[in-house]
Amino acid sequence: MAFEVFKQGKLCDQLEERAYEWCAWQIEETFEVSRKKNEWGFEQPIEELLNEDHINAIEAYLESDNWIEGYVSSALNGIVDRWYDENEVLIP
Repeated sequence: MAFEVFKQGKLCDQLEERAYEWCAWQIEETFEVSRKKNEWGFEQPIEELLNEDHINAIEAYLESDNWIEGYVSSALNGIVDRWYDENEVLIP
C-alpha cells in the first residue's frame, strides 16, 4: 500500500481561513475597529471596516522587508484585493 495524504485541498482551505481570521483579528486590534455579527451569527468581512489609510498601511507592511509567512501574505493580499473591488479607488 502506497502512502498518500488525502483531502489536502480541505486542509489548505482550513489553513487559509485560519490565516484570514488571524489577520482580521490583528487588523481589528491595530486599527481599533470591530466586526459585527449578522442575524445568522457570521462576522462581517473585515474589508467593510477599512478605509484607504488602513489599506495603505497594510500594503506598506506587505511591501516591507519584514518576513511574512506565506499564508499571512496571502490573507492580507486577499483582504486588500477585496477592499479595492468594493471601493472606487484607483489601484496604485
